[in-house]
Amino acid sequence: MCCSDLFKIVDVPLLPVVLQPSASFSFSVGFQPAADAEPGVHHARVRLVRTEDDDGPPCDLTGLVTKGKEPGDEPPLQQILDALGYDVDVGGASLVLAAGMAGDQIRTPAFQRAKPGNVGYYLIARYTADEDSLFGYYVMKAGKPVLRGIGSASKGHSQTLNPELDGESQASFDPGDAAFGVYLKSGRRTLYSDESLNAGAPKVAARVYPLRSRGRALVPDAFVVAFDEDGDGDFQDHVFMLWNVKPVQ
Repeated sequence: MCCSDLFKIVDVPLLPVVLQPSASFSFSVGFQPAADAEPGVHHARVRLVRTEDDDGPPCDLTGLVTKGKEPGDEPPLQQILDALGYDVDVGGASLVLAAGMAGDQIRTPAFQRAKPGNVGYYLIARYTADEDSLFGYYVMKAGKPVLRGIGSASKGHSQTLNPELDGESQASFDPGDAAFGVYLKSGRRTLYSDESLNAGAPKVAARVYPLRSRGRALVPDAFVVAFDEDGDGDFQDHVFMLWNVKPVQ
């Protein structure tokens, strides 16, 4: 049963369903808000009712309604992370975040791998102009950043959660034990997580937050990296998840 009229069971199973031990069945739930739905994060819950014993555990659902695709109508970073199930305080619920450190934000010029193995890095949200973008990580050599691309997002996937990436994109990389930063290249400008490398204004192009799940539980060795491409202070143009790392101070 869905508890919100914005969520619909797409392929309603013929009920009742009788399952043998270890058997399963599946169905789909779609998020289908009307044109006049209230912008913001919406919640619902699916609960399976059993004929014997207790009911099955509920499944929580979330969806994000936006005003439109114009810059001023995009969702703020706080709503984006809320919709994805993360309880991170980004320093405000408005679209434009206040300057300076706020909320859970930390300042780190670089990262290092926390444990042996690959570092996970993938795009979880993108609300920006509809143009190609490239992203990856960099290491410093002779005082200059050496870029190592791992992924790209093309036109047509610029106003969404969990955007599709180009076919050659990767979700992880191996930096070895060296310190590294992450970068975003969109249009003619390359933006770095280390603000000292950014040319022109604004210098701070990315904010870093320790990842927290629902209930504010800290997720070990995981961070949100949120980029602001054009300096308007929204920090939700490209939002990434970074796993298996520790900050370098």
